[in-house]
Amino acid sequence: MRHANSIFSQLLSYIPRHMFQKIVERHKGDKRADSFTCWSQFNIMLYAAQLCGRKSLRGMVLSWQNHRHLHYHLGTMPVTRSTLSDVNRSRPSGIYLELFFGLLGKLRDKVIASADVVRLIDSTTIDLCKQQFSWATFRSGKAGVKVHTVYDPNVMVPNIR
Repeated sequence: MRHANSIFSQLLSYIPRHMFQKIVERHKGDKRADSFTCWSQFNIMLYAAQLCGRKSLRGMVLSWQNHRHLHYHLGTMPVTRSTLSDVNRSRPSGIYLELFFGLLGKLRDKVIASADVVRLIDSTTIDLCKQQFSWATFRSGKAGVKVHTVYDPNVMVPNIR
């Protein structure tokens, strides 16, 4: 049978695995990980939360388990909801922040500066639970934070400058 890479594995090919591993080692992300690595966590969160748009851990795990036959090829493994919850709580989020800025830096190196600069500005409100985030009072019955983003449509990424 002929092998064909999945679209997800093609997407992951843009993320240098050696760069990811160096970041994980710097943050000691896999320090006490027996078998569920940061790479597996990243794959699940990228696929289930971002690409599939799942908002609950149960939904993420079910989406991930539906493609059990691809786990081996991606270098990952199946996961339970409690394990995913534990690693999301305990692993440093700086790993993924550093990965984002590393990829963004690589992208910026490839983009040629243009004299015709166009920026898109977005202001989005993120709803929060008023009982847990009393500091984020938005209206009398709501809590939330406002995120202002400057977006460069030529590069198709948020502008960090």
